[in-house]
Amino acid sequence: MKQVQLNQLEMDKDASPAKLRAALARNQVPIVDDTSVTFVFQGKADAVFVRHWVYGLPQAIEMIRIEGTDLWYYRLQFPDGSRIEYKFGVVIGGNEQWVHDPGNPNTAMDPFGGNSVVHCPGYINPDWSIRDDANPRGQLVNFDLNSHAFGGHRTVRVWLPPGYRDYRRYRLLIVHDGDDYMRYSRLGIVLENLMASLEIPPMIVALNNPHDRLREYANDPRHASHIVEELLPELE
Repeated sequence: MKQVQLNQLEMDKDASPAKLRAALARNQVPIVDDTSVTFVFQGKADAVFVRHWVYGLPQAIEMIRIEGTDLWYYRLQFPDGSRIEYKFGVVIGGNEQWVHDPGNPNTAMDPFGGNSVVHCPGYINPDWSIRDDANPRGQLVNFDLNSHAFGGHRTVRVWLPPGYRDYRRYRLLIVHDGDDYMRYSRLGIVLENLMASLEIPPMIVALNNPHDRLREYANDPRHASHIVEELLPELE
């Protein structure tokens, strides 16, 4: 269903819910054309918002309801090659619930459950994010660290570069929320690809995983002490 067809539906004041559902069933949503993405939601609500994480745009954009129907839409322009993650904020009785787009099967998972995803024309997965079986693999190892700063043991996961030798010295990268980056952002694959192409040198990557994330990352002096006085010397 192209944008002009959606406009025709908007002007059709006699469009029944069954007619709208049939029209939507024949087309994939969101509706992507050469210049824009039209988000579409069908359901009873007091208001519906497109909630996204595109820098420079309002994070909540109120959708337009076609009068006399339960169909909501909003059209946004994005540059070619864009990839957009979003949810719908559905407001009923003053309460807003964030939901995946029920008409879009494409999702990207994250530590908070994930989002619906839409690709604009020209989008491709960057080469450095795709596993190349010809590249040697790194390996993950665990070690336990007794943290005086936090008063207990912490398990630290460390990614060792391909060809690691314990008699060599390597650069070190400490990644906060490290396991999340491994699980959701293909960190290991990215590291292997960039090292194989000689764009970065071999390095050791420590995956820091907090126990109480919002407290530890909020300028907690225990966190600073743990990183600088405990984790760093142990890794060295």
